[in-house]
Amino acid sequence: MTAESILKRAYGKKAKGSRQQEPELSPIYRAARCKVCLIRENDQFPKVLINTPVKAYELVKDELESSDRETLLSILLATDLHLIGIETVAMGSINTCGSTVAEIFRSAILANAAYIVMAHNHPSGNLEVSSEDLAFTRNVIKCGKLLGIIVHDHLVVSSRGFVSMKEKGLLNETEKPF
Repeated sequence: MTAESILKRAYGKKAKGSRQQEPELSPIYRAARCKVCLIRENDQFPKVLINTPVKAYELVKDELESSDRETLLSILLATDLHLIGIETVAMGSINTCGSTVAEIFRSAILANAAYIVMAHNHPSGNLEVSSEDLAFTRNVIKCGKLLGIIVHDHLVVSSRGFVSMKEKGLLNETEKPF
């Protein structure tokens, strides 16, 4: 059963006595109709394996180290831990970056990702994981479990390097370790 057939059944009207294959659609259905599809691009590039925090850091360090405000990225991974893509989830101010769980998982769901690695920067250079960073990450992990998307790690990046919350033992173990 497709989304289109469900919408037609829910919002469609057949004229009485009509033998039409396609039901006459109400204005509500026409306005509600939308289509989401996944298009894989650039298959000619070699696969990039992201199976350690260092590899994830190498992937995002140039973007995050030089940023003058907090930026949250989501690294999207396939079941074999190969890179699907990187999404800029949010950009904040010099010391905070707000985002919702929905914003984090939107691109992961659309890209059919099995795993994500979150990464954000501290423009101050401080590599300490804040209590807010940890609470937010744990909430994202819980929501990811409901969605069937595993949060592998959360990196805090600065001009002085990076810290992996997973390597520091701050996260509950995920199903498939780095």
